[in-house]
Order: sequence, then structure tokens, then C-alpha cells
Amino acid sequence: ALEAFQRAQAWRTTTSPDPVGRSRKVATSESQVVREVLFMLQGLDSTLFDRKGSAVTAFQLTNLAWETHRALMNTFSTYGRQLRILRAFASRPERVPHLQALQDCISRRLQVLDGKLSEIQVRLASPTDEVIISLIAIRSELLPWLEPLFVLSNIIAQVQDGSRAETFRYLELMFDEAGIAQLTGKLDTYRFLAEVFVECFNVYLRPIRQWMDQGTLLPGNEVFFITEPASDVSMCDTWQDRFELRKLTDGSLHAPKFLKPAVSRIYNAGKTIVVLRLLGKQSAVLSPQTEAEPPLDYSAICPPGFELAPFADMFGAAFNRWIQSKYRKTSTTLKNALFNDWGLGSSLDALQALFLMSDGAAAGSFCENLFGRMDAATAWHDRYGLTAAGSEAFASLVDINRLTISVDTAGRQMSVKQATQSVKHSLPHVQIGYKLPWPVQMIVTRDSMGHYQAVFTFQLQIKRALHVLHAPKILDNLQTDGQRWDERALFYSSRNKLLWFCTTLQTYLATLVLEPVWRKMRLDLQAADDMDGMIAVHAGAMKQVVDEACLGSRLAPIHAAVLDVLDLALMLEDGRRSQQAAAASGSSQPGDGVAHRAALRKISAEFDRSLRFVTGGLRSVARASSTAQSAKWDTLADMLQTGELADGRA
Repeated sequence: ALEAFQRAQAWRTTTSPDPVGRSRKVATSESQVVREVLFMLQGLDSTLFDRKGSAVTAFQLTNLAWETHRALMNTFSTYGRQLRILRAFASRPERVPHLQALQDCISRRLQVLDGKLSEIQVRLASPTDEVIISLIAIRSELLPWLEPLFVLSNIIAQVQDGSRAETFRYLELMFDEAGIAQLTGKLDTYRFLAEVFVECFNVYLRPIRQWMDQGTLLPGNEVFFITEPASDVSMCDTWQDRFELRKLTDGSLHAPKFLKPAVSRIYNAGKTIVVLRLLGKQSAVLSPQTEAEPPLDYSAICPPGFELAPFADMFGAAFNRWIQSKYRKTSTTLKNALFNDWGLGSSLDALQALFLMSDGAAAGSFCENLFGRMDAATAWHDRYGLTAAGSEAFASLVDINRLTISVDTAGRQMSVKQATQSVKHSLPHVQIGYKLPWPVQMIVTRDSMGHYQAVFTFQLQIKRALHVLHAPKILDNLQTDGQRWDERALFYSSRNKLLWFCTTLQTYLATLVLEPVWRKMRLDLQAADDMDGMIAVHAGAMKQVVDEACLGSRLAPIHAAVLDVLDLALMLEDGRRSQQAAAASGSSQPGDGVAHRAALRKISAEFDRSLRFVTGGLRSVARASSTAQSAKWDTLADMLQTGELADGRA
């Protein structure tokens, strides 16, 4: 028996030189080659293939040309090398959970392939009927089993050889290859890859599920795309600064590409749970789900009857249903808590009353007190007095315990004369502080508060100009106007132009900017899906107000020209008071009237020049853009131009 065995295996080592001394190819039967090929595909040692999977050139199939033999053996050698990649990957230690799941998927499918190879060996070793041994037939029989594994092998080789070593690259490539296999009609490969992808993705989904359900992160999890760089931030900065998305070195998101459309909702869902916990809504956070979580297995993602639907679309629809089952309830709970428990609506009403001056009587009362202090040359910047004046004016509209009004350091260092000479000098230093509840501060960001302050300052400047323009009373000077009618006519003409300009600005802001934008913002806040939506709605509305009010950087020269016109009102009133003071003290000189008329003509000419610049600039900018703001800029130019034409006709 031993001798028979040795004779049967002699082909493995026997070589005889040819007549010129060169070694001959060892003639090998097809049955022996088939057996060796099957051993090699199973990952076992074989004589015809070395440990790297390459065909040994010392052997040649009987009755087959060398070139044909070599091509056939190289084909099987390629198959073996690709399977070797899978076996090596499945056997190496892994700590990343979804890669462990991928290893398990590969091991189970290699086990199925090994079972198929064993069936072929049994059929050939112990035939029950006539059997034709053919390498070509074996290749054709194995190819449907091998092709899906080869695609998986190429994915693993591509990740291992590439410069990017992110573990989720396996998921990205499987997702893409499944779609390609479906498009090319390779349905068996498509199903194979889709099933492997779904199994691995469900493991990758575990930290996402924990984040969305509990608002917690696994410590030291470098795979997940959300991190908590700072846990000690203030409560009002929880939404913006406590968590962040992990980025790669090139700035792209540390997450699979197919997840990027849903990343913002995943990110916000966990932050919503965290904020609800801080708000004391643990019952809403920890309550059991009222509806079962939609499944994300293969049958749910690729249901029967949808074989022609793109895999990416079916996955996106199924994953969107899964996210919505967790996201909708928590977002609605948080929005209701902000409106009902923390007074988001009343806080916005307070900001509207204080900064946007929606209540004319209250705003007028405060402004009269402030301007009276400035005109009386007293300590107008005393914050206690200003806060008291604001509290008295807005007592019925806001919580005065949250209100402070002050002047910053630069404004306090300014002299009274400097403060009253121009609307540009002192009024921008008047600051309103209103302490919002910390949950509301997540919606009303610091940038938005800057926009509020800019609108408040602009309206304060307009009201300052109107205040000084309304100081002179026509009836008070009725007896003396006739004595210097040329001078008084110039004064009243300039005053009329400036009054029209200021009231037009005020009307434009109140009717075309503040009220429409604010009303739409309140409706959009109620319709927003989540916190990010609410923040975006509020920030967008305040940015729109700033742009339409000509306070943006694009209209900075026009805004400066508007302030120049408002300063003309202060110059006009300053000249009138100087004339009155000189007349009352008896120190007026004969040439004072001429100088005063020249100053009035200069004010009128400067007004006309600035008005042309403002209206022309507004129309030019409006023509250069096609936004909603541009239409309002054009309307404002028409409103200001109407006053100029009316004055000219008069």
C-alpha cells in the first residue's frame, strides 16, 4: 500500500533532464491539477501553487500547450490570491465592532465556499456515475460562488493599499459596489454585497442609536463622527459648543458618504436629548418608545418587488424612516418646552419692544428721557438713571428685572458737547441688556444680539434727529419770523426736508422691514423642525432686517450718508439755538444773519447732495441684485425721491 501511494505521488518530485541537460516539465494529469486547485482555493498547501498563490512553473498539464496551461493556471492563481486576502483579513485581530462584523460575514461566506469545494471533491473522489474531470467545467461551476467574494476582496485590498485608513471606508465601498452590481445586472453579487453591507452597518449603527436614544457617547470611540471636546461649557452654549462633528485632515466629515445627508439630523437628535435632560425633561427622554423602531435588515431595505429601484434610494428611504422614528418626537418635545415652559415667545416680544421699538409710546418715553438728559448737559450716561428710565417706559412690556441700559466705556469718556454734536458719536455707545433664559439664548445667538443692537442704534439715531427737529415751534416764533423772513424761509425749508427724510426712514423701517419680517419669523419658528431650524430662522430674519435697513456691509457708504443727513438736523438746531441765545443776550452782530443764512444754504445743499447719493446708491445696488432686499431698497429710494419732488414743486 505504501509503494502504491508513493507511485501515485511520484509526479510531485520526479523530474528528468532532456537530452541537452535542461529540466523537463513534470507532466501532470487533469485530475491531479483539479485536486490541487481545489486544495489551493480552500487555503490549503498544494504542490502546484506556492505559498503566495502563484503557479509553480515546474509542472505542466498533460496534452496541453505550455501557454494554454500557464494562462489557465494563472487564472486559478488569481482566484486563490483574492481568496487569500479575505482569509487573511478574517483571521487578523480587530477591535472595531463593525469590522469584526465584516470578518464574521467573510468567515461565514468562506465557510459556504469551502463546503461547495468539498462537495466537488466528494463528487470527484467517490463518483456514483460517470464523471468527466475538466478544469474549465470546475471554473464555470465555481465562478458564480467566487465573483461576489472577489468584489469583496477588491474592496479590502483597496482600503488596505490606499492612503485613507478610515474604517468606514469598507462600508462606503460596499455601498457603492452594491449599487454598481445592481446597475450592471449582476443580481447575485448585488444581493451578496447588500446583505454583507446591511449586517456590518447595523453594527456601525449602535453608537448612533445610543446617541439618538440617550444623548451619550461611548468613551474613547474614535470611529463615531460626533465628539464632546468640552463638557464644561455654559448651559446656554450647550447646543452650539458642547459637541462637534469630527473632521478628517482634509476637512471632510469623519463619516461614510452615504450617511452625510442624515448627519445633521443624527447630530441634532442627540443634542436634543442632552438639552431636554438639562431642562428637566427626563421623563420625555427616558420614556419607552410608543412605536417600534423600523427594522433596517435586508428585507426592510430591499423589499420584494423593488428589484429595479436603486439600492441607494431604497437605503436612504429606509434609513430616513428609522431616523424620523427617533427624531420627530424629541424635536417636538424640545420645541414645546421652549415655547411653553421657557417663554420663547414672550422673550421675543420683549426683544421686539426693546430693540425694534415696536411700541411707539414706550420707545418714545425712553428716548425723550435720554435726549432730555443729553440736551440738559447732565450725566446722561448714568446707567442707573438710564435703567430706571427704561424700566419706567417698558414696565408693561418686559420683565424689568432682566433689563439694564448703560453706556460703554468709550461713551462715558466722551464730553457732553461731543455727545450732542452728532448722532454718530454717542448713540452707538448706548447698550441695552436683557437677560434671556438660558434655553432661549440657544435660539437668540450672540450674532443675532449684535443685529438687534445695530437696529436699535439706527432707530435711536433717527429719533434723535426727529427730537431736535421738533424742538422749534412755529407758533412760538410767529411774531419774529416776519422780521427775518428770508432767513426763516431757509430754516423752515431745510427743516421740512429733514423731517420728511427722517419720517420716511422711520415709516419704511416700521412698515416694510420690521413688522413683515418679524411676523414671518414668528410663523417660521412655529413651523421649524428642530433647534437648528429655529436658530436659522431667527438668525436669517435678523440678518434680513439688517440688510433691508441698509445696515449691512454692502450698503455701508449709503448708511454713512444717511447718518450725515441725520447730523444735518443737529446742525440746523444748533444754529437756531445759537441765534436765539445771541438775540436773548443782546450780543448779536450785524453780520450774524448773513453767516446764519450761509450756514442754512450749506445745510440745504448738503442735504440735496446726500439725498441724491442715497437714492442713486440704493437704486444702483438694487439693480445689481435680484434679492428680496433689493426690491425694498428700490422702494425706499422712491419714497425719499417723492419727498424731494414734492418739496421742489412747493
